[in-house]
Amino acid sequence: MFFSIIHLFLVDLDSNHFNNVTLAFHTIISEALIFYF
Repeated sequence: MFFSIIHLFLVDLDSNHFNNVTLAFHTIISEALIFYF
């Protein structure tokens, strides 16, 4: 839950800046956190 909130916040920031590379980077991290935790 906590990591999901952080992920949504980061995605919102990235969407505002149209930074696809950073968005993909955060998506990979969030998936890794969900997978391991």
